[in-house]
Amino acid sequence: MGRTVAEGRRSRPDGQVENQAGVLRERLFKPRLRFRSYGEMNAGLLDRCVVHARAQAHPDDRTQTVWQMLEAERPRLVRHAEPFDGFHALPAAVSKTCLVRFDNNKYSLAAAAIGRPVEIHGYADRIVIRAAASRPAGRLCPLRPADPALRHH
Repeated sequence: MGRTVAEGRRSRPDGQVENQAGVLRERLFKPRLRFRSYGEMNAGLLDRCVVHARAQAHPDDRTQTVWQMLEAERPRLVRHAEPFDGFHALPAAVSKTCLVRFDNNKYSLAAAAIGRPVEIHGYADRIVIRAAASRPAGRLCPLRPADPALRHH
């Protein structure tokens, strides 16, 4: 008996997707890789992804590799000319000591921002802190808890 239109294609349960992400993470990041810059890291990871895609059979068509399927689909993909503006956003309030926390780091802001709500945008290469009115909340200065400069803020 065939599938009906309402059944559609079988979806992958969340556990299977998480497992596949974990397997791919193991293949790409072990042994632990070290790089001098984000550019070097991106180039190294791209090389590893291409090697993996050229060797891995495609899950829907086992007669072709993931790379072969990508090359066949590439002419139909839409080009995106602008850089990807992806970030992790987190709401926060500026403390009485002019600090906000993000990713286990503290960032210093201007005293005028004390008590005000801000939104922290964590990009791959920088942190941007915006006040409620979408303008930068102040000069950013990463501080370590043991940093003596922290006592002067």
